Amino acid sequence: MEKGSRMISPEEIGHVVALSRQWADRPPDRILFERSDLDPQVRSQVALQVSLLDKMAKKIPHFLECGGYIPRRVNFEQCSSEPAAEYKQRLLSPSDRILDMTGGLGIDTAAMASVTRHSEVLEIEPEMALALEYNLSRLLPLGRAMVTCGDALARLDHTLLDGITLIYADPARRDMADPGRRLSSMADYTPAPLQILSRLQELDYGGRLLLKLSPMLDIHWLLEQLPTCTDLHILQVGDEVKELLLDLSMQPATSPVTIHLSIVDRQGEVTSRSYPLPTSLTAETPYATQIEPYIHIPRPVLMKSGAYHLIAAEQGISLLGPNTHLYTSPRPAPDPLYKSYRVLEEIPYSKSVLKGKALKSLLERYPALSIMSRHFPLTAEELRGRLRTDESDRYFLLATTLGERDRKLLILSRDN
Repeated sequence: MEKGSRMISPEEIGHVVALSRQWADRPPDRILFERSDLDPQVRSQVALQVSLLDKMAKKIPHFLECGGYIPRRVNFEQCSSEPAAEYKQRLLSPSDRILDMTGGLGIDTAAMASVTRHSEVLEIEPEMALALEYNLSRLLPLGRAMVTCGDALARLDHTLLDGITLIYADPARRDMADPGRRLSSMADYTPAPLQILSRLQELDYGGRLLLKLSPMLDIHWLLEQLPTCTDLHILQVGDEVKELLLDLSMQPATSPVTIHLSIVDRQGEVTSRSYPLPTSLTAETPYATQIEPYIHIPRPVLMKSGAYHLIAAEQGISLLGPNTHLYTSPRPAPDPLYKSYRVLEEIPYSKSVLKGKALKSLLERYPALSIMSRHFPLTAEELRGRLRTDESDRYFLLATTLGERDRKLLILSRDN
């Protein structure tokens, strides 16, 4: 809670939510500074909700529809999107009994509790615990989660763990004294993953631990730090890797870690591909001798995994050059871990191509082009400034270099 502020009551939370929906078209600054009989703390919270309405509609629409409440902006920034929360349901069984150590806004809690028998939820901050109870009463009207305010690590004991089959934790990855600062060290997370694991081993806990961690962390380093990991899920929502989910047992793994590459599209459909970790380290991809009719670009989840050579070898597609993650083949790559483009034109690059008649002719053929640059002396932004073309969702210009010096402008299309 910020200095000088107070914790608002459950009744005031309901009032804040109602006013924020009623005043959705008002600028937050106007709500904050116009003359009003509203309590200053209530007015501040209404302004916060209004400022987040559009983002809520994209990231957590059901939460918005149910009248969810967000006490601080940082809580919204760390919470899972609803598609990411629903993905976690795939990792549970109806017989699971869950302990959520880091309740937060309740997005993950609600998704998991809706498919399991029983859930215990801990939240260290009183303000957040109050918001969590309020949110879960709307997200889980049947009351399938019990909220307790307290330090999760301090409360872990045999009584709390009795019957629990899965523990979930999404540690805070921001400095609570300075919410704008992201924590780069896993040891600074709250609660710290290694401390959670150590405490559970002390208590002879026999179930699973599911950790949600930052997608910025190196996965090989993570697996060295957490050797009991059995499954690592790299989760991409839309076009961005959003979460790393590590499923841990309490004993050292006896078989290779399974990596799951999962993509959740805009319709909520999940595409997933799994492989044992050592396989990706030995795969090799042949180099292409020419540009084939199709170009393939690994999606972010595949780039994060480092398994691009493994999947490329399976698909029979060739690497364009040693310094770029671009692939080519005579046919579209059937694997959704790549974006496939059809090659319309292959233009040798020279400075004159982006000037005079050559540029005019190019823009006459393709009035709108989305620009991509891979292993090329000009960035996409620099190329966009020279072409002065509109974005397109069908036609693309890919600037790249084959080998060391063979620079190309490739005009591509996505027919679907």
